[in-house]
Amino acid sequence: MSNNIAEKPKQGTQDFSTLITSLKSVGTRDAAHKLIEDAALTRSKLTQLARLLDLPARGNDNAARIKEKIVEATIGFRLTSRAIRGNG
Repeated sequence: MSNNIAEKPKQGTQDFSTLITSLKSVGTRDAAHKLIEDAALTRSKLTQLARLLDLPARGNDNAARIKEKIVEATIGFRLTSRAIRGNG
């Protein structure tokens, strides 16, 4: 029996794969917020999702702040970039 935790996927990561794919494909911040709301994630699960997206999730971040970070990381930056370039 190996003690190497890297051999197993982190608990819950597969639960997030569909959500992450959906978040990356939506076209608006509102749609991304709705996806997150519909998933009904606890603050703990939001923190796990943020970490999977390589986002800093501080202990003092509330659920709303974590959701905002997730939205900006998955769709917000693309929308901002398009607006700056004049493509959207």
